[in-house]
Amino acid sequence: MLLHIFLMVVLSSLHCCNEEPILPDNNNNDTIPDSQTATYRNPLYVPLADEIADPSVYRYKNQYYLLSTQMYSRNGEGMTVWSSKDLVNWEVHKKVLISGSVEPILAPELVYHEGSYFLYWSVYPGEVHYAAKYTPDPEDFDPFGPSANYEIFSYNYLNLKNGIDIDGEMFFDQNDLYMFYCGLGGIQYKKVTSLSESGNNNPVQLTACAVNNVNILPGEVGTNGWTEAPGIFYDDGYYYLTYSGVHYLRSDYQIHSARGQSIEDIAPYKQNPLIAKFDGLYNGMGNNNFTIGPDLTTKYLTYHAKVGAGIHDPTIQIDRRLMIDTYVVSSENGIVTKAPTLSDEPVPQNIGWENTLDSVPQNMTLTGNNEATIRLTSGSVILSTEGANSVDLFTDTVTSNSFVIEGNTRGLSIFNGGNSKYGMTICDGKVKFAIVHGNNSDSMATLEYFTEDSGWTNTGIQNINYYAWHKLRLDKKDHLIKFYYDDRYICQISLSVNDGGKAGYYTEDARADISWIGFSDY
Repeated sequence: MLLHIFLMVVLSSLHCCNEEPILPDNNNNDTIPDSQTATYRNPLYVPLADEIADPSVYRYKNQYYLLSTQMYSRNGEGMTVWSSKDLVNWEVHKKVLISGSVEPILAPELVYHEGSYFLYWSVYPGEVHYAAKYTPDPEDFDPFGPSANYEIFSYNYLNLKNGIDIDGEMFFDQNDLYMFYCGLGGIQYKKVTSLSESGNNNPVQLTACAVNNVNILPGEVGTNGWTEAPGIFYDDGYYYLTYSGVHYLRSDYQIHSARGQSIEDIAPYKQNPLIAKFDGLYNGMGNNNFTIGPDLTTKYLTYHAKVGAGIHDPTIQIDRRLMIDTYVVSSENGIVTKAPTLSDEPVPQNIGWENTLDSVPQNMTLTGNNEATIRLTSGSVILSTEGANSVDLFTDTVTSNSFVIEGNTRGLSIFNGGNSKYGMTICDGKVKFAIVHGNNSDSMATLEYFTEDSGWTNTGIQNINYYAWHKLRLDKKDHLIKFYYDDRYICQISLSVNDGGKAGYYTEDARADISWIGFSDY
């Protein structure tokens, strides 16, 4: 795939006016769609983009960042990043610098962990992964803020001696970490030591996870079994994997899905392809990833579509466009989506309630010991329980029985010699989800949850940086609650109660810095 994408970059300036389809000008900033429209239609407009290939979307607080395959400007301008509030209306956010010897950036992916961002992308020649790191200012953790500068720390992250290493996708499975990537004959994965070091574990090939049986005629591009662009997540007892093949310039480029109750057992579970369209102006769907809509409840696929009927003619301009569609997951049917849609679809819904915390006194109420304090800072609030034992900072608006809430927080100080906690609470304080610092002297903490019936329970997640920013998410449907930490699924429990109520932040014997918070009812 990497050679193919490199050819795309080289050929992208070639035009054949007689064959190029008539499309909205993706370089014309005058055609930005109305942000108030109630519907959208694929493919999406992205300003000042020659094309959007291999899209990757990262959600930060209440906005989205879009990354894609692109040439890296060697004159210091940096990597182009787009932003959006609703996944539909995009604008150029900025160009982000990457320090080091940078090749064309192909299929980039961004991962956050314990205070730092890690950026991975494929390169040509070499067919390996570059890896770069950025640690934001402690006052915030925006991956593409004013001071963002990523420094390369590896020019061959997976350190594979043989084989092709492109389209990497990082996946946290409790305390273990894996990178999934492409392979001839099926998706491969490698258990890695950390986001900074891959270690010496051998790669594993998922031979069943391959795109085959494509009718490739003599002289046409493509090789059966060529499979790329893995995307993986965990939901309701299953590991779900999607992947694309066999050649991104073909109209029959397609997305497949697989799942397993363990990573080793991942295999197709229903008829593939999951997403495909082989004819018409827009076809060749591939390279999807997963994100959550602005309402925190609706699941979205982002992927690209090739423009132009038939198998791509290399004498005309290569053109791919951004697509988004919803999906759902069930234990009976797995991933279900009506993608690709090419008709009017509802614009993603706004969140039910949110607060940037610059007006906390008007939107949230402090409860608990009178010695607890809140202090407004630039864009966040310091919540202190020194001498107050524990305190809740509740939203004035209450949730329904089923909802999702998310917030961002970090530890600042520890009181009373340890066992300090900060996190989130729901159901009028009946459930808490907290980062807990014990009596040791270092900054490492654990992740625990509390219920009135069972008290505090350790989730088993280790080596949490108490002083780094963290995203905490609680997803409650009736009696069932799922816990997420920095976009990682942690565990789920069943409650004896089935109510909602007030929700917000929680601290105990600690001073915490808190930032954006929001929730939506189901």
